[in-house]
Amino acid sequence: MSNNIAHANQASADLVNTNPSLKEGACLLAVEVKGSCGEATLPKTRTVFDGNELSSELLKGTTLQWFPREHLRFVNKTVQRVSRLLNKEGVSFGRGLTMVPLAQIDEIQTELDKMKMEFTEEVESICSDFESIINAHKVDNHEVAHLIERFKLECDAFKGRFIFKAIPPMAVQPLFEDDEEDLKNQITLTLWDEIAADAAALAKNSFVGKEKCGQRVITAIKKLRRKLVNLSFLDKGILSVVDSFDAALNGLPKTGDVTGGEFHRLAHYVGDISDPENLKGIASGEFVEDEQEAIETETPQSQPLEGTESLNDLEEVEKTESQAPVATDDAQQYIPANTHTPEIVSPSIGELDFGGF
Repeated sequence: MSNNIAHANQASADLVNTNPSLKEGACLLAVEVKGSCGEATLPKTRTVFDGNELSSELLKGTTLQWFPREHLRFVNKTVQRVSRLLNKEGVSFGRGLTMVPLAQIDEIQTELDKMKMEFTEEVESICSDFESIINAHKVDNHEVAHLIERFKLECDAFKGRFIFKAIPPMAVQPLFEDDEEDLKNQITLTLWDEIAADAAALAKNSFVGKEKCGQRVITAIKKLRRKLVNLSFLDKGILSVVDSFDAALNGLPKTGDVTGGEFHRLAHYVGDISDPENLKGIASGEFVEDEQEAIETETPQSQPLEGTESLNDLEEVEKTESQAPVATDDAQQYIPANTHTPEIVSPSIGELDFGGF
């Protein structure tokens, strides 16, 4: 594994030295995920029956939940899975696009194909049992059963609302060559924002008020490191940040919990990189961490980092990542890499109004 890491570091250094164009080093992706919200808007008069106003959990003002919510939650889960994948590997690029390294595109595409297959299977399963689900819903909500029957979609129309579509990868190529360096700088600033936001969430959920952390937290930090390595062709300073990650992780136990001084030094480092200005300072060599010196002097020399490429989904991280914005059936939007990036303006979140970004 250490050989793999050394190879990744050398590959990143080579990219920096050769200063590849964005077209040679990265591409743009967009993924659209949509689904029916299972709702219908009623005329206001429809909420009154025999002179009495209807009362039901399915009625919110003049909106009727004609299809049960629990059968639709897989859409938002898929949106969140796609968002996490793109955030792990790439950087938000404007609204609705993600810039990912060309070296990772095959891996990303394999994961997206798997998610699409699972999404399609969920849709087929629901549609094969469509009428039974509707009938059970009417039994559970008999007071508005006649409205459910009146306003429900036909199965084919309902099925047509579900979409999982990955736009083919596009080259990152400014119209004018002179603009490429400026574009790289802008993307690098976005990268600092995203790494800092993820680190801040990790600090809040895994370090604040705690005295130890497990190996899953270490894995989460290594995920951030991998993202930096893969995007290091953007700016030579990124490798300096990678080096600071290595120094922070150096000497930590490979199994079991991280406790005592090691835990507090790691917590201090994660807190430092929660500020994008500190990341910029590390990249430029202007930011010097007092705690970093403590790590180097107090922590025994360790073996090269292992497990950097063994990245599993992490419950602690999933809790910290922002909820993926959703869109109504009629709004076509796309999933960006990271919804907490300041440059991205997210749409309003409506309850079970599914979609991408």
